[in-house]
Amino acid sequence: MRKEFVVISFVGLLLAGIATASLYDHPNYISNHGDVNRGLIYNAIAKRDILSGHLPAWNQYVCGGMPLIGDLESWFLHPIFFLTIPFSEVLAMKIAYTLVLLSSFIGFYVFARIILKFKIAGAVLFAIILAFSGYVSAHLAEGYYVWVASAYVPWFLLFAMLALKNLKFIPLAGLMLAFMFGAGSMHLAVYSMLFMGIMYAFPIVKNKFFRRVAIWMAMGIFFIILSAAKLLPALSLLTAISSREGFAPALTMLPEILFGRGLLGPVISAGQTIRWGEFDAYIGVVAGVLTLFGAFMLRKKIWQEYRSFLVASIVMAIIAFLPLPITHGFISHIFDLFRMPSRVLLFSVFGIALVAGYTIDTISSSRIKIGIKSLIIFVITLDLVSNDATLFSRTFTVPLPEMHTETTFRRVSHAYTSGDEAYYRAVYIDYLENRGTNDVCRFYQMGPYSRAIDETDPRYISRGEVYADDANAGTISYSMNARSEYSIHANIQSATRVIINQNYYPGWTASSGGAVENYHGVIAIPVAVGIHDITLRYNPNTVYWGVVISLIGCLVGGMLWWPKKRQLN
Repeated sequence: MRKEFVVISFVGLLLAGIATASLYDHPNYISNHGDVNRGLIYNAIAKRDILSGHLPAWNQYVCGGMPLIGDLESWFLHPIFFLTIPFSEVLAMKIAYTLVLLSSFIGFYVFARIILKFKIAGAVLFAIILAFSGYVSAHLAEGYYVWVASAYVPWFLLFAMLALKNLKFIPLAGLMLAFMFGAGSMHLAVYSMLFMGIMYAFPIVKNKFFRRVAIWMAMGIFFIILSAAKLLPALSLLTAISSREGFAPALTMLPEILFGRGLLGPVISAGQTIRWGEFDAYIGVVAGVLTLFGAFMLRKKIWQEYRSFLVASIVMAIIAFLPLPITHGFISHIFDLFRMPSRVLLFSVFGIALVAGYTIDTISSSRIKIGIKSLIIFVITLDLVSNDATLFSRTFTVPLPEMHTETTFRRVSHAYTSGDEAYYRAVYIDYLENRGTNDVCRFYQMGPYSRAIDETDPRYISRGEVYADDANAGTISYSMNARSEYSIHANIQSATRVIINQNYYPGWTASSGGAVENYHGVIAIPVAVGIHDITLRYNPNTVYWGVVISLIGCLVGGMLWWPKKRQLN
């Protein structure tokens, strides 16, 4: 088995390398697509803080200043992120894309061998369809960097199934969910739990129903505990009561979804531009024909052995095309995970891959049929990997302009563009040049607080990043270090407020012991007459409580794996 794993790992690395090779043609090029350039800022700040020995907490470059660890899409609490430490954030993200395909391939192969009991050929095809179908690659190629969390999906499914026989796999399943969330995707964590919950509803193994429910809930509890370091700060920020309009694809789009090769064109709905990466689940014609053949010819055997998996895949396929109501109020944050229901398509492709893999395994082992079997696998692999290569070749195509680092950090205006491409690109370039913060906000980040004042907005008088509310109260100087801490020196002749032009969130503290206030949406601290040296830092209690809870979860989970002492006779 070890030799088999080594060989499969090598094959997976080769295929993932071919699929993503174009990303490395220009290692420092950034992306035109979607959110990836905002993600690069998250990673760069997290790297900076970690190397200085601190947990990343505040992001002064995005949305007028906002919490980093509490951002649902922050990206640094999972293993693949740590590539950013030795490499630049751009190169690290490209390597991460390669590792996602590799991890998915190996994970689904192991799942097929251990759980589905497939032979080598069937397991290889199963893993190839799931890892290299358009679903993962299109999301990443479109710039949805949080879909790096796909790397942990097969391992969660594996541990969740093993937990039915051995409870010590429960914390490992919870850990994989925590890694998904730590990579910025609560979506995939919720979808994975939903998929597994549907499977658990059927007698997969000889376990009583309530035992299966208890195991499923235990995995969810471990997920909550292990991800508390990010989850608690995030929950404290989810105060906006807003909803967004969703979009479910029509069934008429299904042929294009499954067989539309190399697509990245947007879909226009009610004047809204929606990237194709939301819908892509390319499997190719050969894989489609093989699946239809197996579903018809082997339907009784497949249904008898894999009913729960197939039912779960079918239910997820229905959800993918089902417009779900986006409820107003706090519950909107939960329903927003299904705003684009087609994002669950990976779990529908699971059923397709299962049928295709099982069908390949039923081909007998005569010399001619082995040749046919190998040819089918080769053609499908060539089709999927070359499609991925086409998608990735259009991802990181933007050369960085000549950099002019600014000495003054302030609001910037040129990010307010009509083109999505320029809008997101400006964010990362502004960060590299230290121009200041852009108001690129997610809907849940706005909360009840106003965005920090745009100094370039003609409606406001520019007074700097740190200033006295009463301009005649005295003189103020400041510096901002690598932790986004503000060190302020103030010589005050009459009592006033010192204003910091960053969004206020609960958790800001001052070394002087004075209360940090929400002053029209930005940070302020009352200052008495005299000379003061004050350090302001973002230091919310939710972060520390979350870290403590996560560490306790690691300890409890580790105890389940601690070898028991043998009793001496």
